[in-house]
Amino acid sequence: MAEQDLQAYLKFLHIAATLHDPRGLADHLSNVINGHDDDYLDEAPDAAGQAPR
Repeated sequence: MAEQDLQAYLKFLHIAATLHDPRGLADHLSNVINGHDDDYLDEAPDAAGQAPR
């Protein structure tokens, strides 16, 4: 696997792991249910694994 492909794959895994964080996803769903879009799924997570707020 080329270095560029490896980096893209690792970024994908990082995003997938962040999106499946139960605490962050639960907060997002609660906000959506209450009518407040918090842009949780609009941007890629940062390097620390946190979804943008």
